Amino acid sequence: MKSTTPPATTTPPATTTRATRATPAIRRPLLAAALLALFAPLCGHSLLAAPSAIVGENFEDGRVPPVVRPYNSTPATDTTRAHSGAASLRVTPKKGYASATVFFNLDDGLDFSKDCEFSFWAYTEKANGVSAYISADDGSTRYTVASAHGATVEAGKWCELRGIARAADWRKWDSEFRLVIKFEAPCWIDDVLVLNTGPATLPSQTWPRLEKALHAAAGKRASALKPGATVTLDATRAAFAPDTAGVEASLATPAPAGAIALPAEGLLVFAIDAADDLDLEGSLTLEPDADLRPGLRVTVLAGNTVIAAPAVKAKAWSGTPSVGGSPGPAPDIRGERPPATVPLAPFRLAKGRHYLTVAGPHFRPAGAFARLELRAKDRPAEKPLQTFGFLADTHLGYGRPNWMNLKLNARSGEELESSLRQLKREGADFAIIAGDMTDGGRTSQYQDLAAVIKRVGLPVYGCIGNHDTMADSRADIAKIIPKLFPSGPENTDYAFTSKKLPLRFIVLDGSYWIGKEGQILDYRVAGASRTTYRAGMHDWLRQTLAGDTATPTLVVSHYPVYLQRGVSPVSGYDLGKTLLDEKTAALLDATPNVVATLNGHMHYNEVAVRNGITYLQNPAFVEWPNAYRVFRVYKDRLEWEVRQFPNRGLIREGVIPEKALLYMLSLSDGDLAGAIPLAPRQPVVAVAPPAAPAAAFVETVIDEGFEGDRVDALPYRLTHALDTSRAHSGSASLRMTPAAEWGSISFDLDPRMDYTAGCEFSVWVYAEPGVRVTSYVSAHIPGAKDRHTVGRAAGTVEPGKWCRLSGSIPAGKWRASAGERKVRFVVCAYGPCWIDDVSLRAVK
Repeated sequence: MKSTTPPATTTPPATTTRATRATPAIRRPLLAAALLALFAPLCGHSLLAAPSAIVGENFEDGRVPPVVRPYNSTPATDTTRAHSGAASLRVTPKKGYASATVFFNLDDGLDFSKDCEFSFWAYTEKANGVSAYISADDGSTRYTVASAHGATVEAGKWCELRGIARAADWRKWDSEFRLVIKFEAPCWIDDVLVLNTGPATLPSQTWPRLEKALHAAAGKRASALKPGATVTLDATRAAFAPDTAGVEASLATPAPAGAIALPAEGLLVFAIDAADDLDLEGSLTLEPDADLRPGLRVTVLAGNTVIAAPAVKAKAWSGTPSVGGSPGPAPDIRGERPPATVPLAPFRLAKGRHYLTVAGPHFRPAGAFARLELRAKDRPAEKPLQTFGFLADTHLGYGRPNWMNLKLNARSGEELESSLRQLKREGADFAIIAGDMTDGGRTSQYQDLAAVIKRVGLPVYGCIGNHDTMADSRADIAKIIPKLFPSGPENTDYAFTSKKLPLRFIVLDGSYWIGKEGQILDYRVAGASRTTYRAGMHDWLRQTLAGDTATPTLVVSHYPVYLQRGVSPVSGYDLGKTLLDEKTAALLDATPNVVATLNGHMHYNEVAVRNGITYLQNPAFVEWPNAYRVFRVYKDRLEWEVRQFPNRGLIREGVIPEKALLYMLSLSDGDLAGAIPLAPRQPVVAVAPPAAPAAAFVETVIDEGFEGDRVDALPYRLTHALDTSRAHSGSASLRMTPAAEWGSISFDLDPRMDYTAGCEFSVWVYAEPGVRVTSYVSAHIPGAKDRHTVGRAAGTVEPGKWCRLSGSIPAGKWRASAGERKVRFVVCAYGPCWIDDVSLRAVK
């Protein structure tokens, strides 16, 4: 959300007046870059002669330009390689650093009334994580305003990265705006161009007018629908817009055969007059075209409710490697020709006028639309006893950083307000936000969130996510927005019961941080790299569950308890191995009235059932698919549907077309709508195995396949990133790059290990020739100078081959009487390597 006032503690920078100077705009900056590159040799090394260029550099005069600011890197001009002209800039990380940056200061050239487009070309000799972004300083920390995207940088090839910061996203009181280029190994950059442009009229700005025009045109062809009736809608009943960036809508003019081609950003809108509250089902007929790239074909919506999202299915695939651990572009593969007719998810319409939309998938034409068939059940829809909204990953903040697609942090607040207002108009009783409510956990972001909720006037319950404790403590959060936590600001694990009917919610806070010394912290500090529950949380959960074993109960957490994952039957996207929080799941399994868990964090949409409990993984609100869920409560069941936020133009702005990772809206059949029975389940209680053999008791302490988006480990003198290009099992591994001669990564055992038991441990390792990898369990005794090794893993690492290192420690080897603590499972690397399937089991 774009704040309307600066933080009270921040003084507008002195550079603001200089940065707002007017400059002519170049409307086609990439064309301008090419022309400037051609003429640059005639006018010296700099491209700054361009009237609106803040930075324009092709490194032609044999020296490092003064605009280049290195950080942990060494820059030098190089005439052996260039994208254009005769030279480029070679940048190398300094010895001892696994990654480095160069940056260009933008303060003196930014025009805050305009967009800022940036681009550059990069070349690397080997696999190298090259990324770029515009950052700013808000007085307490730096944040990303806009990220570069485009082709993944391929070894041995000049590749362009580009991005744009929108005029609406600037916070003029911030300072030290920079274009930052980050890299992990030596690379060459050329033709760096940063321009003031526009401001462009964005699809999000034109959407209200376009939506109004579409509704007006569709209303001229409205269709009536009553209980028990069927209506078939072809293109002659639709309003049509060829592009969400425009403002014009017209009555559709189908081809003689009745079909109409739907462009990538096109929309068909139908008006329906419901004679009563209706429950509906139906089908879509959409002839596919020749584009069989895997992923979304079209989105069908009733209002903002998604009722179909068919995809092209391919053999199992995943995104190509990308910086930061997120999947990159889809591979260049083709899938199966999909069926023309697909079912709609069951949906409902309240009495009155409604609009159904068939929307293009953003990155390719949808195909030829033929018809929508709607069938209403023969009796009016049952009225729910209660309705509530469930959102996750709203990430209120600044800018539009890149994760899977663009996180619309700066615009999240206004869309959250629109969605909450719609829920209130429909009579919803409350909403829950399941973590990552803010992007950086900063006071100003919580103030923006509090202002949104106050303006709407709908009760909202909060859940803490990892981003929410990046900067401020829970006490700081509670001062700003205390009503999010009904049990009091000190209780961010809490339970509450619906006021209208017996329905209980238990909210878990899994976002305490583990410090360097293994201590549990209220918020993130330097050296804290992973989150955990507070000490005693599982005891509290056990007692809370036992206090009421009759009321239907939903457990809310930012983090998933169970994810089925695997290969999507809709698109073929491979999400990797199943994830399970065994300790939490065991408590839920044993409680007969737990009917579902609701979580966020993973940013995609999944529904799974395990031991009678429905596990709902919510998609991200801030990022594609920009969706959330609405629940209707009846005496015997919960019904839910998936909605997208209202501004379809803004949804378009967040999509990176070349990534085509639009699977996150629909992974499996049945994940757009469903029902959860409220009847008690048969509890599943873990039965202790009979005593006998020495290994009768086995408990998994670590089982890490690196399939999620966070790594619960402590790095030392190395950087690490999830890597989908190589895995021992599943779809990803952890790539480790030492920052010096060697580095290590440690898995903390103290909170989870029973030291009356022994343990068995193993790790799978992949390394190139000449790289040594070792593994061991270490501990510390108070008063001792150094840590000591309790047990080592055995095995040989062969180059270019996945190899297993394993070991064991008998129970009697622990020195509990001496106060032995800070016990860790460590993997030590003497060069770049990959690890996977890290396992440690307690054996008694």
